[in-house]
This record gives sequence, C-alpha cells and structure tokens, in this order.
Amino acid sequence: MTRGIKDIATTRRELITTLADLFPGNEAVSIARMILEHAGYSEYRILKDPSAEPDHQSRSEITKIVKELQKNRPIQYILGESQFFDLQFFVDERVLIPRQETEELVNHILRENNTPTPRILDVGTGSGCIAVTLAHYISGSRVAAMDIEPGAIEVAGKNAQRNNVSVNMLHANILELAGKPDNARYDIIASNPPYVTESDKLAMHPRVTTHEPAAALYVSDVDPLIFYRAIATYGKSALADGGSVWVEINERFGKETRSLFTKEGYGSVRLLKDIHGKDRFIKAMRMPL
Repeated sequence: MTRGIKDIATTRRELITTLADLFPGNEAVSIARMILEHAGYSEYRILKDPSAEPDHQSRSEITKIVKELQKNRPIQYILGESQFFDLQFFVDERVLIPRQETEELVNHILRENNTPTPRILDVGTGSGCIAVTLAHYISGSRVAAMDIEPGAIEVAGKNAQRNNVSVNMLHANILELAGKPDNARYDIIASNPPYVTESDKLAMHPRVTTHEPAAALYVSDVDPLIFYRAIATYGKSALADGGSVWVEINERFGKETRSLFTKEGYGSVRLLKDIHGKDRFIKAMRMPL
C-alpha cells in the first residue's frame, strides 16, 4: 500500500490491490473486508462515508495485518477469530482453522438427527467448532469434546463459553481409547480427524503447512486410516444401538474408509460427497448386537 493519509474508499481499493498479489481476486476482496471490519470500517460504513479518513491506529492495524499476511500467516490467526455457521470462534495456532467441508459435515448431522436429546461426542475437537455448533443448534443435547492436546481443549472451552453452550471437555487420545471400552454411551460420534497424508502435504500452501498444527492435519502414507479405525473400534462399544458415526474423510480414500466401517460391523454405511462433488463424509450406523 502507498504511504500517506487516504480516505477509506481509497484505502480499500489499495488494500485489495495489495492482497491480489497474495490471493485470488474474490478471496482478496473477502480478506480486505475482514481487515477493514476488524479496523472498525464495515462495508456499510465505507459506503455511507467513503471520504472518511482512517485514524492513525486503524491505519497502523491495517499495515500490521498486511505484513503478517505477506509472511503467509492465515488471516484467521491474525484476527484471532473464524466464523463457522453463524457463530464466531476464537482460533490460534493451537487449532485448525474451521473449514467449509466441516460445516457441511455438521449440516448433515443437524438435518438427519432425529433423537430429541442426543448424547454427542466430538473426537479431536480442536477449536470445538463441531461440538459447540451441535450444542448450540440441538436443544437439550449433551455434548462432549475430546482432544489429545491441552491447548486445543483450552481453545474449545473458550469457544463453548463464548457461544453460551455447555460442552464437557475430555483430555484423551482416541488411539488409546479404541482398545479400552468404557461406560460412555453416545447417540452420535462426530469427527474431523487428521487425514492429510505426508505426500498430500507437498501440494499444500505454506499458509497451511507452516502455521496450522501438524498433529491435527497429517497422517502417515503407510496407515492413512489409522484414526478412522480407532473411531470405528471405539464406536462399537460407546455408541448406543442405532447410534451413528459421522466423519470427514480424505477424498482419495472414500471407498477404503467405507469398507473399513463395513468390515467393523457397521450397517447402512454411506459415502457422501461435498459441495464440490468429492468423496468427503462417511455416516455409519451401529447395529444392535
């Protein structure tokens, strides 16, 4: 961006031009809007008074954010928040940034749930976006959120408070729980577990590979379904009869993941596509013994 005091309309145009070197056109416009709103200038305010001059603090904040973006730091971490459905979530480098595909997963669960007060477990909760959103939209639900990382549990707990819902936070490792049945009973187990293989990582943008938590993203090429196997095993003991597992998956392993749940004894195993037509979700029902 050029130096000198500019009115807010000019500042917006120059900001979009600067961001166009980092992001595709529509994304540059969207991120510019996020930055300006963070600095106190909504789209409405800019349209209402385009000749207004941003104060020194606002100009400094905009410049600071742009410099962080030029280091490939995601805008959500810079601003410290991300929207999921119509809820606001605090995020930092301890958790993944919530994504559209996971919104689709939650939407499937909300549309198909027919249990009035379901008991729900979110495995690998991260920011808590799945657990908190389900707790918010399913009145009377009893929701638990599990993660191996204490930092993630802290962030998820903060987001539950921020969105005024009750979520039971569990510090646990699903890979260890899988072989140790407990007394828990759930109607729904949901998860967006690590599923990006190390070979997939090579094609990913540095904004993801440099800043987002590796433990929440990546699995070995040798055993890419390790978390789905653990979830399927745990679900056989922890799900109530007729309960369901909902998971987000790697598009490359759709048929393999469906086969895994079928071999583990689940019924009505469905492989669902995302909005882009890619294999992205599995729903599997626990059959009565």
